Amino acid sequence: MPVIPDRTRSTTRLGLIVLSTDMATEPDFCRALAGHDVEFHTTRVRNTNPVTVENLRTMGPKLTDCASLLLPEMPLDVIAYSCTSGTVALGYNTVAGQIAAGRGDVPIITPVTAALAAFEAIRVSKIALMTPYLQTVGEAVGAYLEEQGFSIVRQTHLGYASDADMAFIPPDDVRREAEAADHPDAEALFISCTALRAMVGLSALEATLGKPCLSSIQCLLWQALREGGYRKPVGNNGSLLER
Repeated sequence: MPVIPDRTRSTTRLGLIVLSTDMATEPDFCRALAGHDVEFHTTRVRNTNPVTVENLRTMGPKLTDCASLLLPEMPLDVIAYSCTSGTVALGYNTVAGQIAAGRGDVPIITPVTAALAAFEAIRVSKIALMTPYLQTVGEAVGAYLEEQGFSIVRQTHLGYASDADMAFIPPDDVRREAEAADHPDAEALFISCTALRAMVGLSALEATLGKPCLSSIQCLLWQALREGGYRKPVGNNGSLLER
């Protein structure tokens, strides 16, 4: 008797585009989603160091082919492009257009647009921003958030030029830098960049600062799960994922 493929599914299925040097997004997704009925499937896009606005923009034309490799002819609930500064440099419409040209049948999200949705969900408007970027790239992220109507009450940029270096900043050091980047007037702290291993320390950071603390990977995962219809809380990764 021939075996008939069963294409029915009960799991949430996420598509993920990460940078060729990304060492944080997949491990954070794996750790957070352990025990949850969620799958994610990854492809990579080549990026160029140093991390400058000009180099970030070179990823744009490559996104179409990358997206076309994400489970072609198979159902996905969402495609998440895991680069905050790349989205700012290219613009969301460019990112979404390039991805849709390769896989246009699913919603497309990014860390920075997910962060905007998260700020609205937790009802905050005054943000302390920490990034690992060079000043010019970090200020571009801050300007983007302000253009969307949010007040950046303090910006802290660590000055790294290579995301390969950013990936090796120990999580405890990320948390200490984030504590120093806070401001009394900030209603929330946002740690930008999917190269940083920040999500693992968010719950402890919130306990210390007494306010919501968000990261790029956390926001991306939060919105991806909601786009996929998955509403169960994901614990120990900051309060946003427990909503």
